[in-house]
Amino acid sequence: MKREAPNKRAWQKPRPQGRGSSLFDYGDAYMILNGGKSGAAIVGVTIAFLMSAYSVFSLVYVMQSISIGFHVTLGIVSVAITLSFLGGALGGAALGRFADISGRKPALLLSVIIFSSATVLVSQVRSIDELYVCWLMVGFGANAENGISYAVIVELLKGSRGVVGGAIQGLYFVGMMLDVLTLLFIGYWRTYMVAVGTISMILSVAGILIVPETVKGKSEKHKLKEIFMGKLLPVTALGTLIVAASFMYTIPIATLMPSVLRSGNLLALDAVGFISFVIAGYVSDKVRRIKSIMVFAAVGIFASIVAMIFGIGIVQAVLLYVGTGYFAFVGIMMSELYPIRLRGTGSNFAFLTGRVMGGLSPSIVALAFVGELQAGIGAFALGSSLLALFSAILLIKYAV
Repeated sequence: MKREAPNKRAWQKPRPQGRGSSLFDYGDAYMILNGGKSGAAIVGVTIAFLMSAYSVFSLVYVMQSISIGFHVTLGIVSVAITLSFLGGALGGAALGRFADISGRKPALLLSVIIFSSATVLVSQVRSIDELYVCWLMVGFGANAENGISYAVIVELLKGSRGVVGGAIQGLYFVGMMLDVLTLLFIGYWRTYMVAVGTISMILSVAGILIVPETVKGKSEKHKLKEIFMGKLLPVTALGTLIVAASFMYTIPIATLMPSVLRSGNLLALDAVGFISFVIAGYVSDKVRRIKSIMVFAAVGIFASIVAMIFGIGIVQAVLLYVGTGYFAFVGIMMSELYPIRLRGTGSNFAFLTGRVMGGLSPSIVALAFVGELQAGIGAFALGSSLLALFSAILLIKYAV
């Protein structure tokens, strides 16, 4: 379906047009390097996105310590991960609407204050229930920040949305690398949480302060039912399944792999994940995004079968991480599939469902495959990849 061009803003400088054969669209590269406030916006949201990943994945690396300290199983602690995605679903909808009404910048500031403050508060928890509340709020703020950042990217960029979105999404892996390094340096999990939250607060706020406002005023009124009408019905239904599949594949791998592999291997895997996301975004810019989803879903199917048969060593883990590639640009794709006036409503609905399903996945794997965690990761990855592949095949005539 026809895509609408992002709104022009008075503060955007004129920029040369043309895609060229390089990594970036020439116009987008000019904007980032020479666009003043436009380039600052990309830098600012990149810093905040990185800090959100730094915070939201920090718990993954201390779940074993917390389970020992609170005398509960790893599965009980992993429920906090589920709650963070449930909180993210609520935060994405609530703060996304706030961003439409009050602007992107105040919504971004509110989101980073919420997730960084909640991360610091985890250092003071004295029960598993308190941990659940804090981590739900971390997810509420971090996932909302991610969604608003994607809106800023779509509103600023033209031809390089995939590669820039992939690079920014790949910051999830860079954030996890920072978590590993921080924990290796600090050691004790409570002090570690204070450090992660404080660093996230300072750098995120500094980043958002240089982001100019891209949208002001209320969005055009519309009804939720419009995303289920006409040609948008299959877009909403199948797009939601693809988003859910991307979360169900990626989140168990990202959150449970630390329980399977050593820290040194995890650092290498995070680097692989980041590179995979950038390449995936680039490929999606050059060919239709939906075809790119099919390619990476096929890699995921192969990787999950290998993991189920041989277990998860470093080679199998690399294959699984490469299979996460389409997660890099699925947010950009969903924004592009809807007209501007329905963009927030449609993409938020898809991601609300995806975050709920993704949030439930680590707990399901940990609880259903006790003692067989590697097989559980492989089985869940296989089912998710098949869902993404078949949904993409059905959606191809509607997608970009």
